[in-house]
Amino acid sequence: MPHWYEHNGLRFAYPENWQIEEIDVVGQPLDITLQTPGGGLWSLQSIPGGMSPGEAAAQALKGVEAEFQEVENESAQLELVEQLWLGFEIRFFCFDYLIEGRVWACRIPGRTLVCVYQAEQAEFEKQEPVFQAVMASLFTSASQEETT
Repeated sequence: MPHWYEHNGLRFAYPENWQIEEIDVVGQPLDITLQTPGGGLWSLQSIPGGMSPGEAAAQALKGVEAEFQEVENESAQLELVEQLWLGFEIRFFCFDYLIEGRVWACRIPGRTLVCVYQAEQAEFEKQEPVFQAVMASLFTSASQEETT
């Protein structure tokens, strides 16, 4: 049975065995991070105002590039629940592990959402459908009707 996050006008489902951390500081974008049992990360940032998805995704990519060396990236698009996400497919090494990830951004009324998820390559292949299901739950009618 999934857990539900509901705060600051956002609502989404995530696996019950994932850890959640929220950073909500006045004047800063809301930042929510989920961690899988295998060490993968899924994060969502809610940026108020009118930043374009392309600009937000590029800014998030710069953050990844500042943290890790030699990040390979390719522009990408993803449509989930009739919502277009713009972003990048990314790959980089952390210690001896190949990390795969995605940087996505989309515009919704009043804010831009930025989602970044990454995991070691073998875990990434297993978890990407789950990462995307969490993203999709932001826009499904079930996530809006479900009660916690």
